[in-house]
Amino acid sequence: LFQGDDDVEKERTRVVAGNSSEVAAAAIVMRNLVKSYESVSHGRRVSKRAVNELCLAVQTNEIFGLLGPNGAGKTTTISMLTGLERPSGGSATIGGFDVETQIRLVHKKIGVCPQFDHLWPEMSVRQHLIFFALLKGTPRKETELAARQLAEDVHLDGDVYNKVASKLSGGEKRRLSIAIALTGSPPVTFFDEPTTGLDPAVRRNIWSIIKAQQAEGRCIVITTHSMEEADSLCDRIGIMAGGGLRCLGTQTHLKTKFGDGFKVVMTADSVSRSAEIEALMLSLSPGAKLAYNTGKQYTYTVPLASGDVAQVFNTMETSRR
Repeated sequence: LFQGDDDVEKERTRVVAGNSSEVAAAAIVMRNLVKSYESVSHGRRVSKRAVNELCLAVQTNEIFGLLGPNGAGKTTTISMLTGLERPSGGSATIGGFDVETQIRLVHKKIGVCPQFDHLWPEMSVRQHLIFFALLKGTPRKETELAARQLAEDVHLDGDVYNKVASKLSGGEKRRLSIAIALTGSPPVTFFDEPTTGLDPAVRRNIWSIIKAQQAEGRCIVITTHSMEEADSLCDRIGIMAGGGLRCLGTQTHLKTKFGDGFKVVMTADSVSRSAEIEALMLSLSPGAKLAYNTGKQYTYTVPLASGDVAQVFNTMETSRR
């Protein structure tokens, strides 16, 4: 059995028992979900678990972030929940429907924005959205209105609305993939690394689009490498490694439990003032340590236990020259 920290084990106990109203009403429930892949090595058949005994319940109107490095099991988990991969063990339900035995009903409940954009180069934004609206069962006479509304929601209206996919920028293609995932107003939406490789301005634009969907009561699951992205969007975060959850909780809870403090970055008017800066930081927190300095810029780490954030800000403000 995969062992996480105490919060992960509490979630496992809660989900496996299944007797709480929260678990019963959850949009997504995973109970001991497993995915194994077999291969042959040196003439012997070996099995590797990509997802290992995952137990998790995600609520309606919650944005949940799966955070972790490549190979942690994030995309494999999404693939099982959306029917692209068959679980090797355990069970999972979406909207009360089993992902193995009732996958057609599951597909009516979900929208998926994959890790890589899957678009037809010669089809326009409008044509993509109309096609997927029809695929989701939107009446033909309502598809034009539905497509235009989706385009407005992701800021693809105007001239770009009739532009073919091959002429779209990277950010525009990503927003089109998000619009496709939102087609038909699915109650559960998955975003697999939605902003990887995009510049900061485009990333924040996409974050605002995703965050706006929560107000409509959707359950949203995001996979990401970025703690900044998870911090900006998610109500709860699960950090995966080796196919299982290592820790689980809100941003504040995880930072309090695992954070080693905060950073203070200062720029001096002269490199000769390094001793003065060090004395200032030690007066604020005896545990302050110089992490690194480049020229006139100094970066210190201040432990949470010994640093008063308000005092640090006040002292820094009065020390400015």
